Amino acid sequence: MRTKTNPPPLTRGVTTLTDKPTTSNKAGIDWLQYSVEWPHEITSWPVLPHDQGRILRSALPPCEGLAILGEVVQPLPGYNHGTSATHARLFWHDGRREQHIGVVMTGDDMRGIIGIAYPQRELLEWVVMHCKGLSRMDLAIDIHDNGAKPWDILAAWDDDRMHTPASLVTEINSYTRNGDGSTTVCPTLYVGSRSSERQLRIYDKAKQMGVDGPWIRVEIQLRHERALNIAKAALQDGITETTQAAIRAFCGVDGVRWWDESMNGPVVDFEAIGRRDTNTEKWIYESVMPTMKRVIEAQRIRGENTLLKMLRYMILDMNDNMVDN
Repeated sequence: MRTKTNPPPLTRGVTTLTDKPTTSNKAGIDWLQYSVEWPHEITSWPVLPHDQGRILRSALPPCEGLAILGEVVQPLPGYNHGTSATHARLFWHDGRREQHIGVVMTGDDMRGIIGIAYPQRELLEWVVMHCKGLSRMDLAIDIHDNGAKPWDILAAWDDDRMHTPASLVTEINSYTRNGDGSTTVCPTLYVGSRSSERQLRIYDKAKQMGVDGPWIRVEIQLRHERALNIAKAALQDGITETTQAAIRAFCGVDGVRWWDESMNGPVVDFEAIGRRDTNTEKWIYESVMPTMKRVIEAQRIRGENTLLKMLRYMILDMNDNMVDN
């Protein structure tokens, strides 16, 4: 299903990976939301601000540029307190230890972390090692190609050239009033629903920021177990390579040159997401088969046919077994 709506301007925390567009594609983390357990020696939430600050600081990586500021912020659902930090917000419930300490780093926060020269890989490594849960991670790739247009992907959906398990594609327009009184319209294409484990966003970042392009931003929002598994893969295979692979695994597009060139990268193995046996066939059809198709095509381009040959042998062996039985 495709819908078109025109809501008020978006307020989600999305920002630039760099101050201005460059000539090469770059991928990075654009949002992190995780939780950390209370220190084991703490049996009840302390009253003194100094002790509270020490506990809250334990939920942030050991970087000098990250510090608790103490400004009160609106708590997220499930928490009854919130405070600000440099490049983060923290949340806790002083009567519910099981809620842990929640940490949100928005797109603006991630830009600030880049500004203090704290490598994203070190940040991600600390989060994966210490978090109790990774509820959200956004990965983004910036595309600087004169031929790149978000509506190329919308046209692919309309022409049935997009391969994705998502059943919903939405086009949303945001409006920016310029200093000269004119209005800039910035369309954003969403693939998948906001509440699902994966959602893709594609939009003209140069137009949104009011700078010269070309500059197209593609973001994939990941949640819960899928976010953690892909974070682990990013530590092993690289953030850019994993971003490309995660987007390919969720959305394949035929006949769009700039998309193929921007998303082309090495194969990255992701841990399987826990699922019930009743979902096995759906998983095979929606995840395994599209991935195998892309690997076979990549091997064909390199002049290889290892996976295709293996599948043929497996099918022949299965047929032989069926005849014997």
